[in-house]
Amino acid sequence: MCFQIIAKGYAREPFALSDCGALKFGVRKHWFDKRISVHISETGCACSLLSDAADWNAPLWSLREEILPGLATALKLLHDNFEGGFNLEALWISDTVSLDELVSLIRENSLANFTRYIVQ
Repeated sequence: MCFQIIAKGYAREPFALSDCGALKFGVRKHWFDKRISVHISETGCACSLLSDAADWNAPLWSLREEILPGLATALKLLHDNFEGGFNLEALWISDTVSLDELVSLIRENSLANFTRYIVQ
């Protein structure tokens, strides 16, 4: 399981994300259009951005105070360089599930909110 913060949008042109503190950015270009996905983290996984008080059952994520200024700067830079704004996902990525497990969740009307299921 893993926490991810991903911004998705249409880049006007290539741009750099700088002055964002300790944050790192993994950028993926989509082959079919100008859309890009920017994964925001410190180490490749955004779990390190969560505070010790973070609870995945809570309605809000509790992020470490010291990363907030850099994250705010990154979001402003993304907004300035994406056409028409962007989508931001802050998701807990579940363990992998089998197709049978996913179908069972559907039949029980039990899909979790804000969860990405990875089906194997």
